[in-house]
Amino acid sequence: MIEEEKIFQYFSDINETIWENSISKQDIEDWIKNFKPQKLINVRKLALDLLMGFIYYNEDEIHFLCKHAFSEYKRQKIKEEIKKGLSIKDAEILFHDSVSQIKFIGKNGDSSGYFSYLFRQINGLPLENFISSIEEIRSDTSTLIIVDDFIGTGDTVINFNNSLEKSGVFKKNPKIQVYYLSLIVTESGLTKIQSSNPKCKLIYSELLSQDYKAFSEKSSVLPDYQMEERKHAKIVCKKIGEFLEGEMYSLGYKNSELLIGLHHNIPNNTLPIIWSEKKEWVPIFRRKKKIYYSVDSV
Repeated sequence: MIEEEKIFQYFSDINETIWENSISKQDIEDWIKNFKPQKLINVRKLALDLLMGFIYYNEDEIHFLCKHAFSEYKRQKIKEEIKKGLSIKDAEILFHDSVSQIKFIGKNGDSSGYFSYLFRQINGLPLENFISSIEEIRSDTSTLIIVDDFIGTGDTVINFNNSLEKSGVFKKNPKIQVYYLSLIVTESGLTKIQSSNPKCKLIYSELLSQDYKAFSEKSSVLPDYQMEERKHAKIVCKKIGEFLEGEMYSLGYKNSELLIGLHHNIPNNTLPIIWSEKKEWVPIFRRKKKIYYSVDSV
């Protein structure tokens, strides 16, 4: 009981400092009630341990990562020009002059989604630089940047790149440079993208190693669990997840096994026991529907 009091005090502190006062102690209790008693594992302890391992990026952190990601792109472009012989000052001038010719597009081929809107606002980028579809890419477009908040399996990037190939963009504009810019990328997603397309230019702010997978051997989520305990924990979560969201999402999309949340949404790579609302399951954090802004409003 004393140990649980300390845990709930920890959650209270985290809720105030990181979780943006989004949940209460009662919310946690209601969520834990979802889990049915198990013979091989203390499910109440498991639920609390998983919640303790949940990583949440609040609004301030998302804003910082947006700035950092674009700054990293700028740093790489300036570094390229310096290698060609330009001074730092001239390279910076050239970069600023080239920004107006960059076209940005959201990961799902939109310019009005919440993240595209946020990324543009945070970095002070012109509205006319953002496009809504691949068809808007012109033959004189020098650079295309696909912006994304989170890359998990890497499937989205690979599929988007295939769409670019099929659209004839590279034939129409063989000199175009394409970058994928994301705030957060998993190590497995990065490896898959690079294996699929070694020339893919991926820029990110934060890289999540395999340690972030809840049930991996080196799990930072359940570091005190022995191999057998982790195995039972995985079985419990998979069984519940499959019941709620089907096999593909039972441990997060394609077995991602993540416990990640962003201020504006929860990726489906996160265990569905966190976000699902099906079959009368009470989520602790909810996935949100897409938020769109009309062009006139931004």
